[in-house]
Amino acid sequence: MSWRRAYLLALLGGLLGASSFPLLRRPAAPTFCRPLLSGAADDIEAVRSRLEKSLSLTVENITAMDSREQETAMAPQRSPGLLTLDYERTLVVLLGEQAEDVARGETILEQLWGLWFSERGQEAGKQLEAATRLMETLDPITWCRAAGAFQNLAQKHPGWAEPINKLATLRFMQGNFNESIALCKQVLEIKPWHFGAIGGITMGYSKLGDAGEAQFWMRNSLPPPGKFMVESGGIIVPRKVWAAAMSALIDQRIAEEKKKQQQQRQGKD
Repeated sequence: MSWRRAYLLALLGGLLGASSFPLLRRPAAPTFCRPLLSGAADDIEAVRSRLEKSLSLTVENITAMDSREQETAMAPQRSPGLLTLDYERTLVVLLGEQAEDVARGETILEQLWGLWFSERGQEAGKQLEAATRLMETLDPITWCRAAGAFQNLAQKHPGWAEPINKLATLRFMQGNFNESIALCKQVLEIKPWHFGAIGGITMGYSKLGDAGEAQFWMRNSLPPPGKFMVESGGIIVPRKVWAAAMSALIDQRIAEEKKKQQQQRQGKD
């Protein structure tokens, strides 16, 4: 089973509340095709509404989740600057606009990863890349060096999500799934739209055998590109809905950052 089909079966099984995997499949070209999966018909707008409601992550409820898991010796956070947030919002909006284009979508995702790697400057980005290469050697001794490098970068650059995300990946590779999940949630405190961290949490809970949590986080994961057909014959583009929800989160963070900067300026006057 492809990852795209597995995603949709897990996602829509939870969204539509059916006892069997229902209703969505990728239409062949041309767009108008007959759905092959059986199940009760559902209005397209109802499906869209449920999909939007399923994207239930907010800054507040991420912060509240499993606080005991989030206790680490990380340095105080520094929020990303407005320029970074504006660029992220632009890329996420573009991801929604190109939600049906596989190649363009991959290019936009690569740009997002590049931004996340480099947002603390060229030198810090090179250090993160070097630590990532250490992690990819699959050598347990080298992994210790990689972990130390990720931790040092996170301490030196408070609020930089990517070293924490890479450390979460390393902990997952080491089989420490609880710590990996906790680190991914720290990433989401900084960037609630970080699809890599959301995917990491989904995989972590799957490895722990927690189907309920895995399904919850799967519903918030980045959907595959393309259109999908519901049993009633309507078409939905899940990635476009996801991008709209995540760009709204970035808008919220931008507004908070602007308010913080205004208060700082007023304090200096």
